[in-house]
Amino acid sequence: MSHRNVLLIALVLALVFVHSAAACDLCAIYSSLESHKPAPQRLQLTLAEQYTNFDEIRVEGKKIENEHDQYVRSSITQVMGTYDFNERYGAKLILPYIDRQYKKFEDNTTEKGSESGIGDVILLASYFPYRYAEKDTYFSAQLLFGLKLPTGDTALLKPEEHDEHHEDMPAADETDHEDEVEHDHHMMEHQKIQTLHGDEDHGDEGHAEEQMAHAVHGHDLSLGSGSVDVPLVLNLFYEVHRTFVRASINYSLRTEGDYDYRYADDLLWDFGPGHYFYMGEDQQIAARLNISGEHKGKDKRDGVVDPATSVDSIFWGPEIILVSNSNLFANFEIDFPIDYDSSGTQIAPSYRVRGGLTYRF
Repeated sequence: MSHRNVLLIALVLALVFVHSAAACDLCAIYSSLESHKPAPQRLQLTLAEQYTNFDEIRVEGKKIENEHDQYVRSSITQVMGTYDFNERYGAKLILPYIDRQYKKFEDNTTEKGSESGIGDVILLASYFPYRYAEKDTYFSAQLLFGLKLPTGDTALLKPEEHDEHHEDMPAADETDHEDEVEHDHHMMEHQKIQTLHGDEDHGDEGHAEEQMAHAVHGHDLSLGSGSVDVPLVLNLFYEVHRTFVRASINYSLRTEGDYDYRYADDLLWDFGPGHYFYMGEDQQIAARLNISGEHKGKDKRDGVVDPATSVDSIFWGPEIILVSNSNLFANFEIDFPIDYDSSGTQIAPSYRVRGGLTYRF
C-alpha cells in the first residue's frame, strides 16, 4: 500500500469525523497510539472527534419506548497541540468545539433545536514515570494532569422551572431536604414504571407519561460547566512484536460552577488488545478491540442532589489504526453499549463514533 493511499484514507476518515449533523461527553480526552511514545522537541497537532447518538429513554436504567422521538446528537471536536520537552515531560492544550442537535418533549410540546460553540478548554502536563524499550518490546506509563477552565457557555445550566423550588429551601434543612428529594424522586420513578406496565390507576397515567417524557435536560446540552476542574489521566501501553495492549483511566475532580451547579466526579476507563496485521516499510495498519466504561455519581445544585444524573456504563467495539512514515496517525472506532444503568429519567446513547488525525512535525 503506497504512502499516498494511506494518506488519502486518513484524510477521508478525518473529514467524516469532523462532520456533525456527549460517559461523560464533556470529560473524554482523546488518546491515540502515538501518544504513548514521546517525541522530544516535536510539535504534534491533532484533530479528534467524538460523536454520540443519544436516542434511548431510560427510567431508573430500564429502557422505555421513545414515543416522542427525543434525541441528542452530540459532536465534540477537539483541536489539540502537544509538545514533548524531553523523554519525560510534555504539555498539551485541548480546545473543544461542541455541536448538539436535539429534540425534546416537555409540557406537552415538542421542541427541536441546536447548541454549538466553544467548550471548556483543557491544559495538561504530561509525565512518563516509567518507560522500557528493548528489541521488539516496549512498555510505557504516562500521567496527565492539569486544569479544565470555564470557557464554555453555561446558560443552559440555569434552573429549569420545575427545579426552581430548590433555591427557596433554607440552608439549615439542606441535608434533610436532599434525602427527601431523593426519596420522592425514587417513589415517582417507581410509579412511572408501574404506569408503564399498567399497574397504576388511569387517573395518574397522563401525569406519569408527561413526566417520563421529560428526558432531555439543560445539563445534557450545556457547552460548559462554569467550574475549574482537575482531570487526572493514567495511560498504560505494552507492545511485543506485532501485538499490543492499551489501557487508560481518566478521573475528573469537579467543583461547583455557574448557577450553583456541580457536575459529579467522573471516572472513565478503557482497555483493549490490538494487533498490526500489516507492517510495510513506511505504513502500518492495526486493529484493536476496545472495551470502555464510565462511573458517574449524581450532580448537585446548591448542595441538593439532582436524582436523574448518575450513569454506569460499559461499551465495546472495534478500532482501526493507520500509521504513515511515523508522522501521520489516524484511527476510527465505533462503540455500542453492552451494559447501561442510570438514575431517574435520562436520554441514553445507542452508539458512538470516535477517531482522530494526528500529524507530528
